[in-house]
Amino acid sequence: MSLKWAFGFAGMVFLLLSSVSYSQNTYQNLKIIHLKGAEIPEFLNQDVRQMKVLRFEKQGWKVIPFQIDEKMDGPASSPASKNRKWALGEVFSRRTESSVGNLKLEADEEILWMAQDMGEKASSKACDKMAEVQLEGRYSYICFSEKMPNFAEDKKNYVSYLPNEDKVDALGYESRFDVKYPLVQNELIPKNSIASANQNIIDRFKVRFLLALKKFFDVTVTEENVTVKKIGYKAGPIRIIRRLIIYKSLGPIRVSPKIESDFFFYPYNILIPSEMSNPLDGPKSLAENSIGFSGLDFSHSFQGTQFYTNTQTKAVTFDGQMSEEEKNLNGQEVSWWVASGKQGTILVKTDWDPALTKAGVKAEMIYRDDWSKADPPENEQGETLIGFQMNLSKMPAGRYHITSNQIFPPSSFKKGEENILLKAFQNPQLVIQMLP
Repeated sequence: MSLKWAFGFAGMVFLLLSSVSYSQNTYQNLKIIHLKGAEIPEFLNQDVRQMKVLRFEKQGWKVIPFQIDEKMDGPASSPASKNRKWALGEVFSRRTESSVGNLKLEADEEILWMAQDMGEKASSKACDKMAEVQLEGRYSYICFSEKMPNFAEDKKNYVSYLPNEDKVDALGYESRFDVKYPLVQNELIPKNSIASANQNIIDRFKVRFLLALKKFFDVTVTEENVTVKKIGYKAGPIRIIRRLIIYKSLGPIRVSPKIESDFFFYPYNILIPSEMSNPLDGPKSLAENSIGFSGLDFSHSFQGTQFYTNTQTKAVTFDGQMSEEEKNLNGQEVSWWVASGKQGTILVKTDWDPALTKAGVKAEMIYRDDWSKADPPENEQGETLIGFQMNLSKMPAGRYHITSNQIFPPSSFKKGEENILLKAFQNPQLVIQMLP
């Protein structure tokens, strides 16, 4: 090996490693700290109104944006909170039971703040009872005190919510739902666009069910003829919790799975954990043509966008015409997909309940990029539709969990960095200690 070649090879390796490091540093600022009460047992049952999350810097201590999401006991749990429901700040119906927490930190409750707001290691204490939280060389401090010192405070919000418009404005996107049909997401504006102006990239979120009851009749269901109960919301500077319950009934009989969903709106992603309670045993009650579908119908403004998945890494293009490669996307088992163009980039990941896979209900992709056909009620003829289809006839009666994550990466995101990006949205490993 010549010396010149060796130096050149070493330079290429250095650039490659530098690129990976740059991406990891870029995505580090997207991370959100989820600290459970159980991780700081010394503070359990303390009054949450006496708590602050602090950053230490050369100028001294500063209170950073944070929120505490409490839980409450109740007959029905939220999908993401297991045996207890999230305590919501506002409810939409008088018939909804009180969602107020008890203002005491409990083991399963969460304290949240942004990793980018963490600071230096402290050289002094801010109050008598403190916990130090470390992540990748950055530090935050939990402080409980009946008489909190008058620290400088950063009061910015990373997300905001307009309940009358059912609209969320976050650092990485804007999202709005139909006021008449709260299940229908009909505005999605990525803020990572490289075009001159941010545009809405979808016509609407679509849901389709066909329930073919053996020896009886077929029931066709769309997003506009299901019952949707918007339970309430909790708005904070780090995330917004918005809770829905969705089902379809014929008279007094519920014929579709009842779906309870917690919509978590974070600064750069929308996480939707859902619990599906299925009343019908598919193999016994439903014909083989019983299917369920949900997905996004993109608008024509997304023309020219590149699309690829974890199983089909060669990109296809949204152009309104189905190529052979695009036809082959249908039926694939996909865990994540990316759509990236001048109007923005979105990465969508779906986590499927293993019990569904075991029963033969797979996360099969439905892909349609065909502007010659119309599927009402979209705003324009033709559609570019991406979603997942379930074979309901194979689904046994029971409870199942499915989680969808819409992620809006920084504009510096590059193909091949999907796993690095996805890792940034997992709960990070923290080093926690009480200060003497």
